Amino acid sequence: MTKKEIKLFATDLDGTLFSRPSHLSPYAEETLRTLRKKGVEVAICTGRHYARILNDFPKDTYDYVVSNNGQDVYFVHEDTHTSMPVLNKEEIQQLLPLADKYPVILMASTDTDFITTGSRKNYIAIKLYRFGLQVRDLFFHQNFHRPEINFDVNNIENLNIIKICFSGAASSLRKLAKEIPTDQFSVFFVNKNWLEVQPHGINKGNGIQMIMDHKNLSSKNVCAIGDGENDLSMLEVAGMKVAMENAMPSLKKIATDYAGNYMSDGCAKWVRENLL
Repeated sequence: MTKKEIKLFATDLDGTLFSRPSHLSPYAEETLRTLRKKGVEVAICTGRHYARILNDFPKDTYDYVVSNNGQDVYFVHEDTHTSMPVLNKEEIQQLLPLADKYPVILMASTDTDFITTGSRKNYIAIKLYRFGLQVRDLFFHQNFHRPEINFDVNNIENLNIIKICFSGAASSLRKLAKEIPTDQFSVFFVNKNWLEVQPHGINKGNGIQMIMDHKNLSSKNVCAIGDGENDLSMLEVAGMKVAMENAMPSLKKIATDYAGNYMSDGCAKWVRENLL
């Protein structure tokens, strides 16, 4: 496989293309523009909602958006959009008790916002975990928006929920994940402290496959790069599979190449060295 065969470049955002939270560096921005000028189309593949990346993301740097881990696929220049089913009320009710059983923060993603909640039973543990995150943010000079926690878990069951995310200590999340039936849900570790749950069959790989089918591309025409387990399916459908230095072990295990750490623009540097 050579760089001349690559027609589609699929990239994750957080921990991959972004050099720090929600930040596309000028270097990465120009890299994407140059790549597109060379005839390679760009697919932004993210767990984020499409509307949440529109405002600050330059329109001339991408051709497709696979958002919400594959729940929505946007063919940007054709102005078309395919959306998959969201969690139903029964599925939401099946997941909510896990927030009571384990000391985790539960975040429910709607079309417009994240609803942050948790169980009063775990109030002290959740507050201590949240404080630890704030100390970590300060140490790494990061500025995450961390909304107040509403300790009323059941207030989300009647809402239109795209995905449910659990944040907590890695040990708690590993135990929690084992209780989620994978024949009913798609379950992703974005990182060791962040677990996402969506309807079964939703994943970035299926979103990329939709684009490949539309453009009549094979795996040898696709390069995918990411860092979290929600990127695993995306790498699996690509011929050129790139794992970030900061990637989870499952991605590094199947990768055909590796990029530097996201904080040093490792993704953009890899593209310049290997695709341009």
